[in-house]
Amino acid sequence: MRFLFAPGDYDAHPTFAALAGTETGLGKTMLGIISVILGFALTPLVLSAFVPPSWSLATGTTAAGLTVQLAGFALPLGLLGVVVWSLHGRSFASLFGPRDHAFGGFRSVFVKVLIVIAIMQAAPPWPGEEDIALIRPLAAWLVYLPLAVPAVIIQVTAEEAFFRGYIQQQLAARWASPQVWMIAPAVAFGSIHFLNAETLIEGIVWSLWATLFALSAADLTARHGSLGPAIGLHLANNLFAILLFGIDGRASNGLALILVNPPETDLSTLGPEALLTPWGLSQIALTILGAGIPWLAARLALRR
Repeated sequence: MRFLFAPGDYDAHPTFAALAGTETGLGKTMLGIISVILGFALTPLVLSAFVPPSWSLATGTTAAGLTVQLAGFALPLGLLGVVVWSLHGRSFASLFGPRDHAFGGFRSVFVKVLIVIAIMQAAPPWPGEEDIALIRPLAAWLVYLPLAVPAVIIQVTAEEAFFRGYIQQQLAARWASPQVWMIAPAVAFGSIHFLNAETLIEGIVWSLWATLFALSAADLTARHGSLGPAIGLHLANNLFAILLFGIDGRASNGLALILVNPPETDLSTLGPEALLTPWGLSQIALTILGAGIPWLAARLALRR
């Protein structure tokens, strides 16, 4: 356990939290959080006024629609910059930590975690022909990559700047306990991801994974004193999750090279008690491994 957590692990975090400045009142912070959440929520409505319905912007089931949806995270990211300046008198750059330090942390983590996730994806069990609904033309998929990759970068940067930058910094500037600045934002991040699912049981598993991922990103941020490692971890994960595999007939599959068939089991008939069955316990175990292994790879990359 000492390898996982040891005294002094978070020595860099107070300096990162101090970038929040002196305007750390809970009222202003809550106003800022609500403002940015509204920005995230209203962005699809704003974007839909500029793109044709055939792009399926809301569901992200076309390459064009999902690319615009992801790039649209630039709007709440810009709003976040306005919030930190107007409410807290701090710069947008302060959300990320020292520039060179943040870039160094990103470089250390991104490639190594990308390789580890690639190995995880290549490990058995492999999908059979009956599991694959569609493999999109490689040429068309490659044409979209120069647009899709920057769009994913914008999306993960916006989420990390808000959750691990703004919220984590503002809370840590007032409360030193990780139970406040680490757990509260992670639970919020996980709860939001419940909306990604179409059934209750999927929503619970999604939320568990997202909460564990958020704890991992918060931990890396606290260890390194910048958002660089968290962005590297998030980007490596989302490049695979968005650009490689998607589920046929489900949202956010527009940029995936390979579409797999949805589960044969009707998950809408399963309640939370299904998580206590062998099937449910296996899903929980895979979820923990799926979040934990990239985190450990990032830890090894940082040597912290």
